[in-house]
Amino acid sequence: MYENAAIHLLRPLLDLKGFPVTTVEEAIWTHAQQGLNLLDEHYRTKYSCRYQPVLQMFTILHLTDVVARFFPGGIEGPTKDGPDAVTFALEALSQSQVGFPVAGPFREMLRKTANDCSIRLPKNLDGFSTGRPSDVQAYRMDDMIDACTMPSYVQPVAEIHKKYPASFSADWLAEAHVCGFPSPESGNPRLAIPSVEERAAQNLMHIRNLLNSS
Repeated sequence: MYENAAIHLLRPLLDLKGFPVTTVEEAIWTHAQQGLNLLDEHYRTKYSCRYQPVLQMFTILHLTDVVARFFPGGIEGPTKDGPDAVTFALEALSQSQVGFPVAGPFREMLRKTANDCSIRLPKNLDGFSTGRPSDVQAYRMDDMIDACTMPSYVQPVAEIHKKYPASFSADWLAEAHVCGFPSPESGNPRLAIPSVEERAAQNLMHIRNLLNSS
């Protein structure tokens, strides 16, 4: 929950126009990886995710979302890239769905996120990459709203940005070092976030025809 709180606080900065993203990307990456590691290597292996609370499902969604959207290629070492994170989250939510039907709409939302981010899912993951088996429930918009009071679990970033003062980026540069955030010049190049144009290009190249099994 702590790692997710940090992600919630910092994630809107990744989309804030004119903000020095390199000052926060390493912190966001680290919190996301630590949270996913705790859930995967400790919680799931000891308890399974079948009875995890709904708040923890939201944690899985948000931690996975930031990796899939902004760090899809990951970095070297024992960390999760976009496909790894999404696969883990879908498997965890599948376990939860046995006892908590709300995990079903969550899985559908995350499947759509993976599609938007051009992340190819394993073919054996309940048909999420190549189509739907006939016994997979189709979810409506009402199901999504019932699950999290809005059509998606994703933070309303555009609305959050409206609350920032015009001087936010300049104030951040002046004060962030006091809290341990690096200067823009010292950002880690391994964590370079794809630009909006690069993400759009990836989406254009993504094969969306569900009949194409190649």
